[in-house]
Order: sequence, then structure tokens, then C-alpha cells
Amino acid sequence: MKISIDPHKKLFKWGPIDGRPIYPDYWWPGFIFFARHFVGWPDTMAYFEKEKILVVLDDAALYAAGEENLKRSILPDRAFVKSYAGWQKAIQKFRQTIRKICAQKLASLSQRDLHRSFLLFEKSYEQFWDFGLLAELANYGDDRMLERELRKKIKDEEDFHYAFERLSAPEKLSFYQKEEIELLSLAILRNRKMLESGLRRHQRKYFWILNSYHHTRVLPIGYFEKILASFTPEEAKRKIELMRRIYAQMKRDKKDVLKKVPGLL
Repeated sequence: MKISIDPHKKLFKWGPIDGRPIYPDYWWPGFIFFARHFVGWPDTMAYFEKEKILVVLDDAALYAAGEENLKRSILPDRAFVKSYAGWQKAIQKFRQTIRKICAQKLASLSQRDLHRSFLLFEKSYEQFWDFGLLAELANYGDDRMLERELRKKIKDEEDFHYAFERLSAPEKLSFYQKEEIELLSLAILRNRKMLESGLRRHQRKYFWILNSYHHTRVLPIGYFEKILASFTPEEAKRKIELMRRIYAQMKRDKKDVLKKVPGLL
């Protein structure tokens, strides 16, 4: 197999990070399925050694593919609706598969039936990446498109960096930040039973928060209890308010930049 990655050109490198082949394994067939609907990923090489993973791609090819997907499948309204609907359908099908598998008593299944359940999961998860990879690849095109447009309209370097930083910053909380806010919100509860019930719900919702490409782990309630115990109700409330203020200010700053830079909207 010939791989068109020229080591003498600029390379995009992801990693090295902790990782083992089994965890990103579903990506690889997903790359093939994805290319049937969208502009495919450029040749990609993953290297594993001593429980570390390093992924290497041609830098220019990666950003070109990302930008092309952004232009074709996300920015046009009709294309976005179609892409989003495909993603939602894939999520729904995958969740149905998970519910079906979880309804079984896996410990009582024969080896053959357990294998069938695994293959069902495997197929559904691979198909999820038909659309699940779109946002990730397109993400490599948006920054460069934004930079080109801003360079046309803003000549002062300091003003450019301010505008670029504000416009490229996320407007929504990450799932890590959502988890932190939801956990800290429990510190404000005075009723012990409500607190214990809230912790159980939180553990069921976020037991996976420390999973990675290296390992999986089901976090016990005690993990979240320990974090919660390090905050007083007043400290938890202040941190929640600070995080929300930062994101509210970010949205205001974006609107301000868009008003000041003509032609961006």
C-alpha cells in the first residue's frame, strides 16, 4: 500500500498521547464510510509504541479537506440540514443498539450470542462515524477561512489577534465544564437525601469522564464525593458564577467584534 505522506513537507502531528490500538480502532473503517458521503480524510498514519499513539498526516492536505467539507456540507443551509439529519439518524440508531444490548443479561449469554451482540455494537458504532467525523474534519478548515477573511478587513495586527481570538472561541460549555457545573451545583444542596440522590444521578451520567484512548474506567460515587467535599457551598457558587460570566462575556465580545468589522456577517 502506498501512502502519500511526504516526510519532507510540513506534517500535522496529533500526539503522542496515552493510547492503545483497540480504542481508536473504530475510526479506521469509519474513514472509509465517511468518504462515501463527504470529502475523505487524507492518508493517515497511526503509530503505536509503549502504550502511546502518534497520528501523522500531511498538514496541507488535512486543512484542505477540512475546508472543502466546511464549504460543501456545513456552511450551505440545505447541506447542513442534510448532514445534521444524517448525524441524528446515526445517533438514534446507535442508541437503539446500546439499549438493546444493555437489556440483555450479558453474563448469562452463550459465547456465540455474546459474540453476536458485540458484532451488532461494532457495526452500529462504525456506521456512526459515517457522519460523526464531519465536524471533526471540517474543524480544520474553519480557522484558516476565518483568518483569511479577517486579514482582508483588519490591518492592525493587535486588532486582528483580538478579533480572531474572540470569534474562534467556543460559545458553549464543553462536556467537562458542564459536568463541573452540575457537580458543583450539588454542593449548594442542604438536604442530605437530595444530595445523595443527586450524586447517584451524576455518577450514572458522568462515570466515563476520565476515559481515554488508553483505558476505560467506571468512576464510583466516591470519586465525585471527594471532589465535592473540597468545595464549600460558597466556593462552589462563586466558581459556577465565574464560569457562566466568562461565557456570557465571550458572547458579548463576539457580537461587538461582528458589529465593528464590516462585511463579516
